[in-house]
Amino acid sequence: MKTWTWKTVSSPEARFWAKVHKTPNCWLWTGAISAGYGVLRRGRKAQNILAHRFMWELQYGMIPKGCIICHRCDIPKCVNPRHLFIGTQRDNIQDAIKKGRVVPWGKHFGQAKGEKHGRAKLALADVQELRHLRQEGMNYRQLGQRFGITGTQACRIVLRHNWL
Repeated sequence: MKTWTWKTVSSPEARFWAKVHKTPNCWLWTGAISAGYGVLRRGRKAQNILAHRFMWELQYGMIPKGCIICHRCDIPKCVNPRHLFIGTQRDNIQDAIKKGRVVPWGKHFGQAKGEKHGRAKLALADVQELRHLRQEGMNYRQLGQRFGITGTQACRIVLRHNWL
């Protein structure tokens, strides 16, 4: 039986690269995931670090305090250094607003709208059809049954409370 020592464990860099799948565009993390982001264990105390942050440190050095590493491609598992940029949380939010991933106004600040919302049941074409059918006289209960939503939700969509 072989005795375990720290020298028998591969380096964090070797373990990192063993879990990266390079595609023509993104380099996707294939290892452990936490909240959608790749996670790598490193060091004698087995501290976790987000894979994209580890890549940044490999490529560019330490990350200044108060800064985060953001994705240009919006794919949390991507570790391609060309798709990463350093910024603040404010920079990250502004990037998300610019790309239309979040809405910058009202009580729903930060929530995606329409098809981009994580719980969306309808596509834009469905919403357009729903509104057209309402104009032709179909009631909200019927609309809800047809599209698999509640009548109240159909009303909110027609009135543009949920869909712009």
